[in-house]
Amino acid sequence: MGKMYFDNACVSYPKAGGISDMLREYADLFDSELEAEDRMFINNRRALSAEAKNGVKKLLNCNSSTEVFLASGTVACIQAICKVLYRPKMHCICAYDDCNPIISTLKSLKCFDVDFTNIEYNKNGLLDLNRLENSIDCNTAFVLIPYASHAIGTLQEIDKISEICKKYGTPLIIDISLAVGQIPVRFDDVKADALLFTADKTLLGLDGVSAIVVNKSIADKLSADNAMLESDVAALSLHALNKSLMFIENIGIEEMYEKTEQLVVCFLYGIKHMRGIELLGSWNSAGRIGVIAINFENKDNALCAERLYSEYGIVSYNDISSGAVRFSVSYFNTLDEVNDVLNAIQTVSDE
Repeated sequence: MGKMYFDNACVSYPKAGGISDMLREYADLFDSELEAEDRMFINNRRALSAEAKNGVKKLLNCNSSTEVFLASGTVACIQAICKVLYRPKMHCICAYDDCNPIISTLKSLKCFDVDFTNIEYNKNGLLDLNRLENSIDCNTAFVLIPYASHAIGTLQEIDKISEICKKYGTPLIIDISLAVGQIPVRFDDVKADALLFTADKTLLGLDGVSAIVVNKSIADKLSADNAMLESDVAALSLHALNKSLMFIENIGIEEMYEKTEQLVVCFLYGIKHMRGIELLGSWNSAGRIGVIAINFENKDNALCAERLYSEYGIVSYNDISSGAVRFSVSYFNTLDEVNDVLNAIQTVSDE
Protein backbone atom coordinates (compact mmCIF):
# COMPACT_ATOMS: atom_id res chain seq x y z
CA MET A 1 0.00 0.00 0.00
CA GLY A 2 1.45 3.34 -1.06
CA LYS A 3 1.41 6.35 1.22
CA MET A 4 -0.43 9.61 0.50
CA TYR A 5 1.16 12.46 2.41
CA PHE A 6 -1.21 15.19 3.67
CA ASP A 7 0.71 16.58 6.65
CA ASN A 8 2.66 19.34 4.91
CA ALA A 9 1.75 21.88 7.60
CA CYS A 10 3.96 19.88 9.95
CA VAL A 11 6.80 19.29 7.51
CA SER A 12 6.63 19.22 3.72
CA TYR A 13 7.16 16.05 1.69
CA PRO A 14 8.47 15.57 -0.90
CA LYS A 15 10.94 18.42 -1.01
CA ALA A 16 11.58 20.89 -3.81
CA GLY A 17 13.13 19.53 -6.98
CA GLY A 18 16.90 19.29 -6.77
CA ILE A 19 17.17 18.84 -3.00
CA SER A 20 17.35 15.03 -3.00
CA ASP A 21 20.06 15.10 -5.69
CA MET A 22 21.92 17.75 -3.72
CA LEU A 23 21.80 15.62 -0.57
CA ARG A 24 23.23 12.60 -2.41
CA GLU A 25 25.98 14.69 -3.98
CA TYR A 26 26.75 16.26 -0.63
CA ALA A 27 27.05 12.85 1.05
CA ASP A 28 29.17 11.45 -1.78
CA LEU A 29 31.55 14.40 -1.61
CA PHE A 30 32.16 13.94 2.09
CA ASP A 31 32.69 10.23 1.62
CA SER A 32 35.53 11.03 -0.76
CA GLU A 33 38.89 12.64 -0.15
CA LEU A 34 38.38 16.35 -0.72
CA GLU A 35 40.94 19.05 -1.00
CA ALA A 36 40.68 21.70 1.71
CA GLU A 37 39.57 24.32 -0.82
CA ASP A 38 36.72 22.05 -1.97
CA ARG A 39 35.45 21.68 1.59
CA MET A 40 35.66 25.44 2.07
CA PHE A 41 33.61 25.96 -1.10
CA ILE A 42 30.88 23.55 0.04
CA ASN A 43 30.68 25.23 3.45
CA ASN A 44 30.95 28.81 2.22
CA ARG A 45 28.19 30.13 4.45
CA ARG A 46 28.71 33.72 3.42
CA ALA A 47 27.99 33.02 -0.25
CA LEU A 48 25.15 30.60 0.54
CA SER A 49 23.60 33.05 2.98
CA ALA A 50 23.81 35.96 0.53
CA GLU A 51 22.16 33.86 -2.16
CA ALA A 52 19.36 32.81 0.21
CA LYS A 53 18.70 36.35 1.38
CA ASN A 54 18.48 37.62 -2.17
CA GLY A 55 16.12 34.77 -3.06
CA VAL A 56 13.85 35.54 -0.09
CA LYS A 57 13.76 39.24 -0.98
CA LYS A 58 12.81 38.38 -4.55
CA LEU A 59 10.08 35.94 -3.50
CA LEU A 60 8.54 38.44 -1.07
CA ASN A 61 9.03 41.40 -3.43
CA CYS A 62 10.87 43.33 -0.71
CA ASN A 63 11.85 46.96 -1.03
CA SER A 64 15.44 48.19 -0.80
CA SER A 65 15.20 49.07 2.92
CA THR A 66 14.04 45.58 3.94
CA GLU A 67 16.59 43.20 5.46
CA VAL A 68 16.63 39.41 5.80
CA PHE A 69 18.21 37.65 8.78
CA LEU A 70 18.73 33.89 8.89
CA ALA A 71 18.72 31.67 11.97
CA SER A 72 18.63 27.99 12.86
CA GLY A 73 14.90 28.07 13.70
CA THR A 74 11.91 30.22 14.58
CA VAL A 75 12.76 29.98 18.27
CA ALA A 76 16.12 31.66 17.62
CA CYS A 77 14.32 34.36 15.63
CA ILE A 78 11.87 35.05 18.46
CA GLN A 79 14.68 35.16 21.02
CA ALA A 80 16.51 37.71 18.87
CA ILE A 81 13.38 39.84 18.49
CA CYS A 82 12.74 39.74 22.24
CA LYS A 83 16.32 40.83 22.85
CA VAL A 84 16.26 43.88 20.57
CA LEU A 85 12.75 44.98 21.60
CA TYR A 86 13.25 44.24 25.30
CA ARG A 87 11.91 46.65 27.90
CA PRO A 88 11.23 46.28 31.65
CA LYS A 89 8.02 44.36 32.35
CA MET A 90 7.88 43.48 28.68
CA HIS A 91 4.58 42.15 27.34
CA CYS A 92 3.99 40.27 24.07
CA ILE A 93 0.83 39.16 22.31
CA CYS A 94 0.67 35.98 20.22
CA ALA A 95 -1.81 33.44 18.84
CA TYR A 96 -0.50 29.87 18.94
CA ASP A 97 -1.40 26.47 20.33
CA ASP A 98 0.09 25.62 23.72
CA CYS A 99 2.29 22.94 22.12
CA ASN A 100 3.87 25.39 19.67
CA PRO A 101 7.61 25.98 20.36
CA ILE A 102 7.05 29.76 20.18
CA ILE A 103 4.77 29.53 23.23
CA SER A 104 7.39 27.44 25.03
CA THR A 105 10.00 30.09 24.19
CA LEU A 106 7.88 32.94 25.55
CA LYS A 107 7.11 30.93 28.71
CA SER A 108 10.84 30.39 29.24
CA LEU A 109 11.39 34.16 29.16
CA LYS A 110 9.10 34.81 32.13
CA CYS A 111 12.12 34.61 34.41
CA PHE A 112 13.39 37.73 32.59
CA ASP A 113 10.19 39.61 33.43
CA VAL A 114 8.66 38.92 30.01
CA ASP A 115 4.93 38.17 29.98
CA PHE A 116 2.62 37.30 27.10
CA THR A 117 -1.05 37.05 26.20
CA ASN A 118 -2.22 34.29 23.88
CA ILE A 119 -5.27 35.30 21.80
CA GLU A 120 -7.92 32.69 21.01
CA TYR A 121 -9.51 31.93 17.65
CA ASN A 122 -13.26 31.74 17.09
CA LYS A 123 -14.95 28.66 15.60
CA ASN A 124 -14.17 29.89 12.08
CA GLY A 125 -10.45 30.16 12.82
CA LEU A 126 -10.33 33.97 13.05
CA LEU A 127 -8.63 35.83 15.87
CA ASP A 128 -10.72 37.74 18.39
CA LEU A 129 -9.72 41.28 17.34
CA ASN A 130 -11.49 42.95 20.28
CA ARG A 131 -9.45 40.89 22.71
CA LEU A 132 -6.32 41.61 20.69
CA GLU A 133 -6.84 45.37 20.91
CA ASN A 134 -7.83 45.27 24.58
CA SER A 135 -4.68 43.26 25.38
CA ILE A 136 -2.30 45.92 24.08
CA ASP A 137 -0.87 48.09 26.85
CA CYS A 138 2.06 50.45 27.38
CA ASN A 139 4.43 47.51 27.93
CA THR A 140 3.45 45.57 24.78
CA ALA A 141 6.66 45.18 22.76
CA PHE A 142 5.16 43.36 19.78
CA VAL A 143 2.25 41.34 18.41
CA LEU A 144 3.13 37.99 16.80
CA ILE A 145 0.44 36.16 14.82
CA PRO A 146 0.31 33.49 12.10
CA TYR A 147 -0.71 34.60 8.62
CA ALA A 148 -3.32 31.85 8.83
CA SER A 149 -4.56 29.55 11.57
CA HIS A 150 -2.19 26.59 11.74
CA ALA A 151 -4.94 24.34 13.08
CA ILE A 152 -7.77 25.24 10.67
CA GLY A 153 -6.15 27.12 7.79
CA THR A 154 -8.25 30.31 7.90
CA LEU A 155 -6.47 33.42 6.61
CA GLN A 156 -6.39 36.13 9.25
CA GLU A 157 -7.73 39.68 8.85
CA ILE A 158 -4.25 41.08 8.39
CA ASP A 159 -5.32 44.58 7.32
CA LYS A 160 -7.49 45.03 10.44
CA ILE A 161 -4.77 43.63 12.70
CA SER A 162 -2.21 45.95 11.10
CA GLU A 163 -4.48 48.95 11.71
CA ILE A 164 -4.86 48.02 15.39
CA CYS A 165 -1.09 47.70 15.87
CA LYS A 166 -0.45 50.94 14.00
CA LYS A 167 -3.00 52.74 16.19
CA TYR A 168 -0.99 51.88 19.31
CA GLY A 169 2.48 52.02 17.73
CA THR A 170 3.03 48.31 18.43
CA PRO A 171 5.32 46.35 16.07
CA LEU A 172 3.52 43.58 14.18
CA ILE A 173 5.31 40.32 13.36
CA ILE A 174 3.56 37.79 11.10
CA ASP A 175 4.49 34.12 10.87
CA ILE A 176 4.13 33.11 7.20
CA SER A 177 5.55 29.58 7.58
CA LEU A 178 2.39 27.99 6.12
CA ALA A 179 2.00 30.52 3.32
CA VAL A 180 5.38 31.47 1.89
CA GLY A 181 6.07 29.56 -1.31
CA GLN A 182 2.46 28.40 -1.58
CA ILE A 183 0.53 31.64 -1.99
CA PRO A 184 1.73 35.12 -3.03
CA VAL A 185 2.96 37.09 -0.01
CA ARG A 186 4.50 40.53 -0.54
CA PHE A 187 6.23 42.30 2.31
CA ASP A 188 4.81 45.77 1.63
CA ASP A 189 1.26 44.48 1.06
CA VAL A 190 1.19 42.71 4.42
CA LYS A 191 1.92 45.97 6.26
CA ALA A 192 3.90 44.28 9.01
CA ASP A 193 7.16 45.24 10.69
CA ALA A 194 8.52 41.73 10.26
CA LEU A 195 7.72 38.43 8.57
CA LEU A 196 8.90 35.17 10.07
CA PHE A 197 9.09 31.71 8.50
CA THR A 198 10.80 28.35 8.61
CA ALA A 199 12.00 26.66 5.42
CA ASP A 200 10.71 23.13 5.95
CA LYS A 201 6.97 23.69 5.43
CA THR A 202 5.37 25.37 2.39
CA LEU A 203 8.77 26.60 1.20
CA LEU A 204 9.62 22.90 0.58
CA GLY A 205 13.10 23.15 2.10
CA LEU A 206 14.87 21.38 4.96
CA ASP A 207 14.76 21.87 8.70
CA GLY A 208 17.55 23.88 10.32
CA VAL A 209 17.04 27.32 8.78
CA SER A 210 14.46 30.03 9.33
CA ALA A 211 14.30 33.66 8.32
CA ILE A 212 12.99 36.90 9.69
CA VAL A 213 12.36 39.69 7.19
CA VAL A 214 12.26 43.10 8.84
CA ASN A 215 11.84 46.79 8.13
CA LYS A 216 14.71 49.20 8.60
CA SER A 217 13.95 50.17 12.20
CA ILE A 218 14.19 46.57 13.43
CA ALA A 219 17.00 45.72 10.99
CA ASP A 220 19.24 48.36 12.54
CA LYS A 221 18.76 46.76 15.96
CA LEU A 222 19.21 43.18 14.74
CA SER A 223 22.33 43.81 12.65
CA ALA A 224 24.63 43.54 15.69
CA ASP A 225 23.39 39.98 16.29
CA ASN A 226 23.54 38.88 12.64
CA ALA A 227 26.71 36.78 12.97
CA MET A 228 25.44 35.08 16.12
CA LEU A 229 22.07 34.29 14.50
CA GLU A 230 23.62 32.66 11.45
CA SER A 231 26.35 30.77 13.32
CA ASP A 232 24.11 27.74 14.00
CA VAL A 233 22.68 27.50 10.47
CA ALA A 234 24.09 24.43 8.71
CA ALA A 235 25.51 24.90 5.22
CA LEU A 236 23.40 21.93 4.10
CA SER A 237 20.20 23.72 5.13
CA LEU A 238 21.30 26.83 3.23
CA HIS A 239 22.01 24.75 0.12
CA ALA A 240 18.50 23.28 0.38
CA LEU A 241 16.89 26.67 0.94
CA ASN A 242 18.51 28.01 -2.21
CA LYS A 243 17.32 24.96 -4.15
CA SER A 244 13.74 25.47 -2.93
CA LEU A 245 13.77 29.18 -3.75
CA MET A 246 15.03 28.40 -7.24
CA PHE A 247 12.39 25.69 -7.67
CA ILE A 248 9.57 28.07 -6.72
CA GLU A 249 10.95 30.83 -8.93
CA ASN A 250 11.15 28.49 -11.93
CA ILE A 251 7.57 27.29 -11.51
CA GLY A 252 6.19 30.67 -10.48
CA ILE A 253 4.41 31.55 -7.25
CA GLU A 254 1.14 32.17 -9.11
CA GLU A 255 1.19 28.65 -10.54
CA MET A 256 2.01 27.24 -7.09
CA TYR A 257 -1.00 29.09 -5.70
CA GLU A 258 -3.34 27.99 -8.51
CA LYS A 259 -2.40 24.35 -7.96
CA THR A 260 -2.95 24.61 -4.20
CA GLU A 261 -6.31 26.34 -4.62
CA GLN A 262 -7.42 23.69 -7.11
CA LEU A 263 -6.68 20.96 -4.57
CA VAL A 264 -8.43 22.88 -1.78
CA VAL A 265 -11.53 23.53 -3.91
CA CYS A 266 -11.75 19.82 -4.75
CA PHE A 267 -11.34 18.89 -1.07
CA LEU A 268 -13.99 21.37 0.10
CA TYR A 269 -16.48 20.33 -2.57
CA GLY A 270 -16.09 16.67 -1.62
CA ILE A 271 -16.55 17.31 2.10
CA LYS A 272 -19.58 19.55 1.59
CA HIS A 273 -21.64 16.64 0.31
CA MET A 274 -20.50 14.12 2.93
CA ARG A 275 -22.49 12.58 5.71
CA GLY A 276 -21.16 12.81 9.25
CA ILE A 277 -18.32 15.24 8.50
CA GLU A 278 -17.96 18.75 9.93
CA LEU A 279 -15.58 21.27 8.36
CA LEU A 280 -13.78 23.71 10.66
CA GLY A 281 -13.34 27.18 9.22
CA SER A 282 -14.41 28.79 5.96
CA TRP A 283 -15.95 27.08 2.94
CA ASN A 284 -14.36 29.78 0.81
CA SER A 285 -11.11 28.50 -0.72
CA ALA A 286 -9.87 32.08 -1.12
CA GLY A 287 -10.16 32.55 2.64
CA ARG A 288 -7.76 29.80 3.61
CA ILE A 289 -4.35 28.29 2.97
CA GLY A 290 -3.85 24.66 1.94
CA VAL A 291 -5.01 23.34 5.32
CA ILE A 292 -8.37 21.64 5.91
CA ALA A 293 -9.54 20.40 9.30
CA ILE A 294 -12.56 18.18 9.88
CA ASN A 295 -14.43 16.47 12.68
CA PHE A 296 -15.87 12.98 12.33
CA GLU A 297 -19.26 13.44 14.00
CA ASN A 298 -19.98 10.99 16.83
CA LYS A 299 -16.58 9.35 16.37
CA ASP A 300 -13.14 9.56 17.94
CA ASN A 301 -11.08 11.74 15.59
CA ALA A 302 -7.82 10.19 16.74
CA LEU A 303 -9.05 6.68 15.93
CA CYS A 304 -10.34 7.87 12.55
CA ALA A 305 -6.97 9.42 11.72
CA GLU A 306 -5.28 6.15 12.70
CA ARG A 307 -7.64 4.19 10.43
CA LEU A 308 -6.92 6.52 7.53
CA TYR A 309 -3.23 5.77 7.95
CA SER A 310 -3.31 2.05 8.73
CA GLU A 311 -5.99 1.07 6.21
CA TYR A 312 -5.50 3.63 3.42
CA GLY A 313 -1.95 4.92 3.85
CA ILE A 314 -3.11 8.52 4.35
CA VAL A 315 -0.78 10.63 6.50
CA SER A 316 -2.80 13.35 8.25
CA TYR A 317 -2.53 15.07 11.64
CA ASN A 318 -4.76 14.82 14.69
CA ASP A 319 -4.52 18.35 16.10
CA ILE A 320 -4.14 18.50 19.88
CA SER A 321 -5.74 21.91 20.35
CA SER A 322 -8.89 21.46 18.25
CA GLY A 323 -9.07 17.66 18.31
CA ALA A 324 -9.76 17.75 14.58
CA VAL A 325 -8.12 15.73 11.81
CA ARG A 326 -6.02 18.10 9.71
CA PHE A 327 -5.08 17.60 6.07
CA SER A 328 -2.54 19.94 4.50
CA VAL A 329 -1.68 19.89 0.81
CA SER A 330 1.41 20.86 -1.15
CA TYR A 331 2.26 21.50 -4.79
CA PHE A 332 3.15 17.81 -5.17
CA ASN A 333 -0.27 16.43 -4.19
CA THR A 334 -2.65 15.49 -7.00
CA LEU A 335 -6.39 15.62 -7.62
CA ASP A 336 -6.44 11.82 -7.76
CA GLU A 337 -4.92 11.70 -4.28
CA VAL A 338 -7.49 14.18 -2.97
CA ASN A 339 -10.32 12.07 -4.40
CA ASP A 340 -8.83 8.93 -2.82
CA VAL A 341 -8.66 10.72 0.53
CA LEU A 342 -12.27 11.89 0.21
CA ASN A 343 -13.45 8.35 -0.51
CA ALA A 344 -11.54 7.05 2.48
CA ILE A 345 -12.96 9.76 4.76
CA GLN A 346 -16.52 8.87 3.71
CA THR A 347 -15.90 5.16 4.25
CA VAL A 348 -14.45 5.69 7.73
CA SER A 349 -17.30 8.06 8.59
CA ASP A 350 -19.99 5.62 7.46
CA GLU A 351 -18.65 2.55 9.26
